[in-house]
Amino acid sequence: MSSNMSSNGEVKPLTANEIEVKVEEAAKPVAQAKPAASSTLTSTSARIGSKPTLISRGGMKFLIMDAPRAANLYLYLKEMKRNNVTSCVRVCEPTYESGELLAAGINLHEMAYDDGTSPPPSVISAWLDLVEATFVKGRQNQAADPAIAKLTKRQKQFWEDVSDGLRDVKLANNLDPSLPLPRIDSFVATAQFLTTPPQPLGPRHDPCEEFIPGLTALPWWDDVGEGEEERLFPWKAELERKSGVIVEEFFKVMERDRVDNKEERAKRKELKAMYDIRDTSARDLFSSDSAWQNEVMGGGWSAVRLQRLGEWNVENCARFPQTYELIRSLDIPLAVRGVCFAKQGPNTGVAEHSDGRNFILTSHLGLKIPEGDGEVSMTVGESKRGWEEGKVCTIDTSFTHSTVNKSSGDRYVLIIDYWHPELTSIERDCLEYIYDLRNKFERGDVPVRKLRKKYDDEREEEGGGLGAIWNLVTGKK
Repeated sequence: MSSNMSSNGEVKPLTANEIEVKVEEAAKPVAQAKPAASSTLTSTSARIGSKPTLISRGGMKFLIMDAPRAANLYLYLKEMKRNNVTSCVRVCEPTYESGELLAAGINLHEMAYDDGTSPPPSVISAWLDLVEATFVKGRQNQAADPAIAKLTKRQKQFWEDVSDGLRDVKLANNLDPSLPLPRIDSFVATAQFLTTPPQPLGPRHDPCEEFIPGLTALPWWDDVGEGEEERLFPWKAELERKSGVIVEEFFKVMERDRVDNKEERAKRKELKAMYDIRDTSARDLFSSDSAWQNEVMGGGWSAVRLQRLGEWNVENCARFPQTYELIRSLDIPLAVRGVCFAKQGPNTGVAEHSDGRNFILTSHLGLKIPEGDGEVSMTVGESKRGWEEGKVCTIDTSFTHSTVNKSSGDRYVLIIDYWHPELTSIERDCLEYIYDLRNKFERGDVPVRKLRKKYDDEREEEGGGLGAIWNLVTGKK
């Protein structure tokens, strides 16, 4: 069944159809929606039964569609995404599973009533509550909370370019560019604040808006079992077996850096005595690479980065050639955050925080762990554990985590960030493209251009109340 427009332009009453609620603003507050569930189908052929009808009133938009089935749900999802749908109201019996809507970031609201009848008062009330929560309270929350902001023109340009690039990624993977990638589509919508923010998936889970739905969330991945660990992280055992190569090279470079700094400081002291110049002490290997992060990680934490934001640091990789070649040979699916040696100074700690992104896992290889005179540990979620030299531990840093080093010595680990093992190959390709493009935008490599389309938050809103919307959609006067 579907809604139709009569010859005189009057909207005929709807029966058991779906009403898709489109969020008008580019960024919507938490109050507007709840996690998605599902949608519905009526035709067994792989086509949309009736052409969807878009209704606009008072700055609000509604997409009227007939009910899909499993065989053609992907076509309806494509239409919903094209119209930036964030909520689906199902007023007929379920005819498809809910998972694909959930993965696409579209919320489902069940308001079924008998076909051929008028909606009962309970359905009308639930509908008006949803419209109010989405378009009235949502806007009030947005206005009251400065953190919930519309996208800038530059951000809109970025997401337009992302859309173009993802089409190319699909073509490169021999896919029809018009076919949806539900989890990537959901990521794009959530990252633009077009749908509800991701919800925690466990105690002390704190994901950010850069979120892939449907991924397993575990604070510690060392408990999955030996066989499963080998399947998920096939490179881990070899990294542990060859950890001695990394440890030996690391401390050789550290010693060489210490000697060089000692000689440099002696020269500077001599120059200062001769010419009374300011004493600018030589900086060591760690301090030169990590000062920018001390505000987040604390003054006791520092790092030497081999890779950051997907790009290898040529100078540092030349300092650690064996480590660099070993990591590359293991075929670890490295992600956007990177690879680094990390030092935690004595009697310091990293305060509890979350890195947000749930689609990246992090492994620590213990290089030198102080023993005996104070606690040296890391807490992820609700569990506290220590490191072992030559052993790898794996965590999900979208859970809150913190470290302490209460010993009298420095703690050293090698940190490796990589894609969550449940991501598909094309999902990795899409995320790599998105973050590579973001790097280019942040460096200023992409020139500013005129936006290609008109955005809802740039248009004048029309008047109209909630009752008028119901009457418009149902044909009542």
